[in-house]
Amino acid sequence: GSESYTEGGAADQAAQASRKQKKGGNSKTHLPYEGKDVMFTPSNRGRPKLILKHYSFKRDKGDSTKTYWTCDKFSKFKCRCRAITYKSGQITVNEYEHNHPPDMK
Repeated sequence: GSESYTEGGAADQAAQASRKQKKGGNSKTHLPYEGKDVMFTPSNRGRPKLILKHYSFKRDKGDSTKTYWTCDKFSKFKCRCRAITYKSGQITVNEYEHNHPPDMK
């Protein structure tokens, strides 16, 4: 009865802890972006900028098949939202939500 419940609970907690440790600070989970509010525009300095739902991303790195984008507000707000654009036209966004309001310019 209660002994197996306690053992199971401890096992569940251990499993959750190990999942959190594996995940670490660098998230690999990206979700498809299906929205229509997508725009590519140059920044004030002429660098590529991606805008999704009024949130700006700056180009981080890329290769011939995909480009990685970092939230424009990373340095100011430590926002961890990231996006990847693929040559095929697909866009994915990681599971982090923006921790600041959108740009409404």
